[in-house]
Amino acid sequence: SQFDRLAKSFLPLLASEQDFKKRRVLAFYLDRLYDGCGIDVKGEIARTFLQSGKRYLRKYAYAKKLDDLGDDVALLAYACSEQYPDEATFFFHTVTYRYGDDHLEANFDLILENHSLEEYQVRKLFIRKTQLLDRHWDWLEQNHPSSMIYVSAVRKHEVDDSRCISLCKNCLRKKIEQNPLTYEYGEIERIDGLLMWCLARMHKWTVIRELLANARTRNGSQTQDRDAYRASRQNTKPD
Repeated sequence: SQFDRLAKSFLPLLASEQDFKKRRVLAFYLDRLYDGCGIDVKGEIARTFLQSGKRYLRKYAYAKKLDDLGDDVALLAYACSEQYPDEATFFFHTVTYRYGDDHLEANFDLILENHSLEEYQVRKLFIRKTQLLDRHWDWLEQNHPSSMIYVSAVRKHEVDDSRCISLCKNCLRKKIEQNPLTYEYGEIERIDGLLMWCLARMHKWTVIRELLANARTRNGSQTQDRDAYRASRQNTKPD
């Protein structure tokens, strides 16, 4: 096709061109031609981007649905995401939302074991998976407790009340670790709306009541702590 001929003429130019601006233009054209090309030429474009040694070119490839091009291209993208972990989120966004169900089923354990995933990506993967085994639920609980509650709610997975409370506490502990100074003075200690939605969907009314009661107790003690802190600051101000 015309798209294939144009892409094949641009690929060697991209490999040999030394001027940065001209390379960017060639890469842009190849990216736009990609969808109109045949599978073989798509594979050539993707491999060229992934093997370029250039971050901006690899990001073009990460945005493509590579699982249709053969295992070698997809595995090359996985290898790049391991070699450049700060780029993994771009690749796994596409894997999570665009790669086929067969690919996710075949590579689900590999993704969980070897790659760091964003929270929203974890949730999407676990919802798309046809069948979750005990080891998958264990991994989810240990690594993403808030996603454990969300996925359980969406998939109607049974979790007992005591475990729900433990998971909620783990979620709070994680937030405190991420925002220690903010939580120290009680500024953002609020009930998570999504968490409440998940618990309500699971009919965990006892858990909700306990969380709300604990929140009121915490907020009361934190108000006292904050007032005492402010009073101590006032007392230490120079005259």
